[in-house]
Amino acid sequence: MISHLSTKSAISLLAANSLINANLHNSSIHCAYYACLQMIKYYLLTKYGYKEERDLDNDFKYYNDKRKNKIGTHIFYADLIYEKFKSMRLEDEAKSFRNEIKVLQHAREDADYKPIPLATITESKEAVKKAENILKLLTKL
Repeated sequence: MISHLSTKSAISLLAANSLINANLHNSSIHCAYYACLQMIKYYLLTKYGYKEERDLDNDFKYYNDKRKNKIGTHIFYADLIYEKFKSMRLEDEAKSFRNEIKVLQHAREDADYKPIPLATITESKEAVKKAENILKLLTKL
């Protein structure tokens, strides 16, 4: 069922805030990012012609097979949403979405994989704010 993605997104954002309160900032950033990814996938599957996740996966495979430099599914999904904003002539929203999701994705990658110091409360609050901005932008689709 596709609606589970919307519910998971809301839960992930709640978890991100709870993790800030527990001083678990790397995990908070992780949850903030995935709240967005889950909602992006929800929108793609409910509003843009993808009947099943399999259809979205097939488009990703076809798209990536044509590329010399392969990309991951997260970038593919974000690119699809960016193009939806542009096709609706929502240029400012498209630009904001692309910038916000890239910054949040990099923050999540750093929080999850980089051998850097643990994330700070400021970084996790910024990630949650970016996630909230992205989720608000998605409602314009």
